[in-house]
Amino acid sequence: MYCISISHKTTPVNIRELFSFSEQEQMEFERLVISDKDIFGCVVISTCNRSEIYFSGEKTAIDIVEKQLSEFKKVRKNEIRKYLNIYSNEGAMKHLFQVTSGLDSMVLGEDEILRQVKDGYYLALNNKCTNHELNIAFQGAMNSAKLVKTDTRLSNTPVSIGTLTANKVVDYLESVQGKTVLIVGITGQIGTIVAKNLLSKNCNILGTSRSHRHELILNDSNIKMIDYKDRYQYLEMAEVIISATTSPHYTFTYNEVSNILKSRSCPKLFIDLAVPCDIDKDISEINSIQIIDIDYFEKASKENNRIKLKELDKAQLILNKCVDDTLKNIYFQEFYPALDQIEQKIEEKGFGHILFQLKESLNSEQLMTLINSFEEIIREEDK
Repeated sequence: MYCISISHKTTPVNIRELFSFSEQEQMEFERLVISDKDIFGCVVISTCNRSEIYFSGEKTAIDIVEKQLSEFKKVRKNEIRKYLNIYSNEGAMKHLFQVTSGLDSMVLGEDEILRQVKDGYYLALNNKCTNHELNIAFQGAMNSAKLVKTDTRLSNTPVSIGTLTANKVVDYLESVQGKTVLIVGITGQIGTIVAKNLLSKNCNILGTSRSHRHELILNDSNIKMIDYKDRYQYLEMAEVIISATTSPHYTFTYNEVSNILKSRSCPKLFIDLAVPCDIDKDISEINSIQIIDIDYFEKASKENNRIKLKELDKAQLILNKCVDDTLKNIYFQEFYPALDQIEQKIEEKGFGHILFQLKESLNSEQLMTLINSFEEIIREEDK
């Protein structure tokens, strides 16, 4: 088994774009690859951060697929070789397991890659481009990713400011009535990320942009855009107010907020994700109002990163065991057709003769492992 990988680790986005595959291109390329007699199976995985080709075949397979990739994407081999990572045999297997479990992702332990690998594998399977080795490898990798997800805290320990903010908002909304969030700076990078996370939590969003840009990356019926100058008029409608602009001036000041909310006892959470600050800190003196700034989330992010690194060791142990089990399954599947012939040889020559032959061909560690295995069988039989 082999893998040719073009990923975010070594390749800039403009080069990665050259090697991205649509579903149709995946199927076309897989069929092209297995049309060569020295290639037995092929699976293409394509995401925004990586394009990877997993294949099995003869020793010439790497050169063949590299040439096919260059011709298919119309890029000269010499121009792409410095970006390629090539894995062989056990290295390719380990890489597949790392990728599928999110351990090779930009965001450590992310869940989305498992779905993307699964989609790529089943596309190749239905395209009749896999073989038994790739089937066992991908099924093992997907199972191991599920174990990492359930047995470690990698995937449920967020480190991004957007996810941490969304989680904090959802926790707060559970303690108050209503699910409306006002986001100032929603068209900016941080504002868009926060909005995307909140939409996945079924929140209603009022959005505005201080720069008066109303073009949204997100198109969702749960987002209502309002004019920036009208933001104070919507304070009473929102349970949470988030500000994430690059403005040198406050987007919310004490006097204006106080005029609207001071006479009312309605809980509000203000979240300031800007540097310098967007929200006047004196607003926290108004009854039932709480302010959280970017420092809160940066501390939470560092702590969660520490937890993730600790969980990484645990995840790696799980993967090592799963890789070993998968390799054993592949080796056994390859050996199984010869089992009858082996049994016949043992019957003809006797087990002792076979064992002496093994003694000559194995090193001491391998022989001890074999003898221990036989002794374990004897102990099991005596029980």
